[in-house]
Amino acid sequence: MPEETTDKSRRQLWILILCISLVVVCAAAAAAVIWLANRKPLPPAPTQPSTQVTTEATTPTTLPTQPPTEPSTVPTEPPVEKVASATVVSMGDILMHGPVRDTYITKFFPGTAVGEEFNYAPVFAGIQDIISKADYAVINLETPLAGLDNGYPYSGVIGSFNAPDVILDYAKAAGFDMMLTANNHTYDCGSFGMHRTMEVILERELQYLGTQQSADEPDHKVIDINGIAIGMACYTYEVPNGKDANRKSLNGKWVTDADLPLVSSFDAYWLDLFYAQVAADIEAMRTDGAEAIVLYVHWGDEYKLVQNSAQHDMAQKLCDLGADVIIGGHPHVVQPVELLTSTVDPGHKTVCLYSMGNAVSAQRRYKMTMNTGHTEDGVIFSITFSKYSDGTVILETADITPTWVNELYQILPAVAPVPPEATEPEATQPSGSEPATQPTEPVWDPNLQESYNRTMAVVGEGLAVVQEHLQRSTAETEALLGVKN
Repeated sequence: MPEETTDKSRRQLWILILCISLVVVCAAAAAAVIWLANRKPLPPAPTQPSTQVTTEATTPTTLPTQPPTEPSTVPTEPPVEKVASATVVSMGDILMHGPVRDTYITKFFPGTAVGEEFNYAPVFAGIQDIISKADYAVINLETPLAGLDNGYPYSGVIGSFNAPDVILDYAKAAGFDMMLTANNHTYDCGSFGMHRTMEVILERELQYLGTQQSADEPDHKVIDINGIAIGMACYTYEVPNGKDANRKSLNGKWVTDADLPLVSSFDAYWLDLFYAQVAADIEAMRTDGAEAIVLYVHWGDEYKLVQNSAQHDMAQKLCDLGADVIIGGHPHVVQPVELLTSTVDPGHKTVCLYSMGNAVSAQRRYKMTMNTGHTEDGVIFSITFSKYSDGTVILETADITPTWVNELYQILPAVAPVPPEATEPEATQPSGSEPATQPTEPVWDPNLQESYNRTMAVVGEGLAVVQEHLQRSTAETEALLGVKN
């Protein structure tokens, strides 16, 4: 083949290859343009590693750049709070004089259950609402319950008291829980009367304080009231005997040797022995778990509106021994309230009510040489203990409701009644119309106001001091404990 033809063929081949290459490049460029036009934009690259935890279980999580903080190993103390409170109310003497006993013979109450000889419900009806609302209620049973068929007739004569058993049923129905049995009338019916009284109290599922059935029985009680353990003891005075410390006389009746350790009492000639006994009792109550101490003491001079020096000195010693509250009886009139400070521990204070007066008696003013009406008066003494979650127990409040006994021997609260306003003249009713119905208002008795005034004149000043102290000390305690109200 000629050389000219060969060169021409080569040129044509290169031109063909060049055209095919251009077609391929153009097609690729067109495809790239189409892909770029349809592609979604990518998110911007993060500047820091992501620590977000995804909700997809299959997606790995980027670990944080810092190690996790270790949880604190020191437990957080819960805040201190008030966890319990216990209100105890106390009343003075149940004196079953003949008129008190016989006013409520059931012949005057035909609706009384068959077999009941007396119905004393009206005696307590006026205070039942107050007593039953308390967490625990105490009253002084100033009479034995020796029964009627045991050689002891019913009697309201001083020195030989003996009352019907059913007085307990009505006291219990009113809300009372405990009977104080250490007083100067404990032995009026001898050993038999003392022991039977305790048995009858237990039969009613009540408690007694101040006497014991046997030497093995403690002479104190520790009562759990709403989770607060309150230690209680009761003591009565003896007829003074300066010759023999091992003999006891109550109302002139010698206590038998067997019963000597069964009556909690003191002789003014041998007070060191008494204080040693009280110290042992308080220690025993604390050992038994008592978180507060309440002592009942039968002492003082009858019909005296102020405590005597012996009462004050004894109260100070009981304060020094650690009593939180002292509640007195026997004078048959209300005596003052006092706030005592321990001479051993100045931080310890004791609230003392020297006498609660009578709960119920026949000591009407017109029968008494002391005809001022004070023997008709008494009090409901209310104390409230509070407990906090760290175990602290304090006396938080103390208060008094004055009471008055009327001519029917009914105990009524004397709560500063207000006399009724002067009534407006009645409007004339139109002829033929029905008379307007008027609400029935309680009858206002000025004797209640007089009784209230008498009692508050005796206790008001001391009670105000006590209440101010308790309010202040409660606030200080709660601030110290960090209690949040």
